[in-house]
Amino acid sequence: MNMDDENAIWLPSSNFDAGRGGATIDRIILHTTEGSFDGALSWLRGAGASDGSGSSNRDSSSHYVVSADGSRIAQLVREADTAWAAGNLAFNRRGINIEQEGYAARGDFSDALYAATGALVGRVTRRHGIPLDRTHVIGHMNVPDPNNPARTGGINHHADPGSAYDFERLLRIASATSEPQLPCRSFPETRHTICDRFRAFWESYGDEALPTFGYPLSEAFRDDGGVLIQYFERARFEWRPGSGQNRWDVLLGRVGDEASEPARRSNDAAFAPVERAV
Repeated sequence: MNMDDENAIWLPSSNFDAGRGGATIDRIILHTTEGSFDGALSWLRGAGASDGSGSSNRDSSSHYVVSADGSRIAQLVREADTAWAAGNLAFNRRGINIEQEGYAARGDFSDALYAATGALVGRVTRRHGIPLDRTHVIGHMNVPDPNNPARTGGINHHADPGSAYDFERLLRIASATSEPQLPCRSFPETRHTICDRFRAFWESYGDEALPTFGYPLSEAFRDDGGVLIQYFERARFEWRPGSGQNRWDVLLGRVGDEASEPARRSNDAAFAPVERAV
């Protein structure tokens, strides 16, 4: 097992420098693939693909590639080693490079991509103690040209991930996923639990939490659109990473008991009482 990130699949590239040349990792550099996820993987792996799906590329790679729908994260280069992506050796040696499936000029990045990349950035920053700000989480477009520091985008003056990329949203998601997760709290009244951010949001109302939201009617589960939700007697919680509505990114959906009926029919297991100690 060679990958550093528990959510990634390991698809090694032949294009990297062993180690960091004495540099300290203190940057995350975000890119766009300007092509498909699978095409980018094939190209960036160079000759590294043992299944014969590699390419003639011997000049570029990346530590990670994230698919447009956020469902796939591939790691190509170990974080301890230097990937070739930024067009500036000093920034490559100090950076973790993350390619995202998409096009800088289009800027139509999905909620799921922001959620997946943001969570990945949060995990990487925890591993290396990198501050979550725009000085330390940058785009390829922010990398200086090593031969002419007055210009940016590395030696080839790339403009990705582009002016439409929402770095502030990405940082909010990364920050939220960096917060410690709370253990579950059990409610014998309904035999359900509240966990993590939903518990933190519920408890932030103090003595008003129970009259405002009521007891949980289900466990947390993902709906058909992939949104994490949980039903309460008088509320439906939705986790919307990067929404910025509150520090937990928890939004209120439709009211619980009546609105939960369709969800009950398709998610019986989530609504079944859970036997847990109080």
